[in-house]
Amino acid sequence: MHLQIECEFQHADGFELSVQMTSEARMTVVTGPSGSGKSTLLMLLAGLLAGARQRIQLGDEVVANSLAGVHWPPQRRGLGVAFQEPRLFPHLSVRRNLTYGDWRRTAEGMHSWSEIARRLEIEPLLDKRVGQLSGGQQQRLALGRAMLAARTMLVLDEPLTHVETGLRMGIASWIDEFSRESAIPVLAVTHNESLVAHWAGSCFRMDCGRLVATNAC
Repeated sequence: MHLQIECEFQHADGFELSVQMTSEARMTVVTGPSGSGKSTLLMLLAGLLAGARQRIQLGDEVVANSLAGVHWPPQRRGLGVAFQEPRLFPHLSVRRNLTYGDWRRTAEGMHSWSEIARRLEIEPLLDKRVGQLSGGQQQRLALGRAMLAARTMLVLDEPLTHVETGLRMGIASWIDEFSRESAIPVLAVTHNESLVAHWAGSCFRMDCGRLVATNAC
């Protein structure tokens, strides 16, 4: 899918983001040091930040164009987003958190909520509350919810940081498999060089709010 992001944004603390990037890859990775603007870039893509000069295109659709007054709300963009912090609903069960964004509403199949629960190894936890989960279990739940919500793109911000070490690369491989089988592209931010090498079809490095290298991972 064609992805194009052109944006300029200034935080209240003075940090400035100025990025122009284009990717046609199924798996796109953005990497770089902490504070380089990676998460801000994803927030703009998701439609969660206002006040930026921006033009964002997903496939054939221009979802944001500040000069033309275009700004699709987050729910219209069809993104499944998993942030560094899980942002789960503490009053809901694991099952209800997982299925909250399931636009497919399927009970069976390759990418049904039950299959995703099995592949992320949260199936035994479905009737628990979020507060009963470890950090790694919460992050796997948030990832599953994002997968079920994704219609146009899966957007991941350090999605495996808290995932247990023994599960991390297996889940990374399955994210790649999920993308290939569902034809849903992935844009992922990560510091993990193993994940960069594992995922990158197109790779961008950021520093100080700018792209400093393309396909240099």
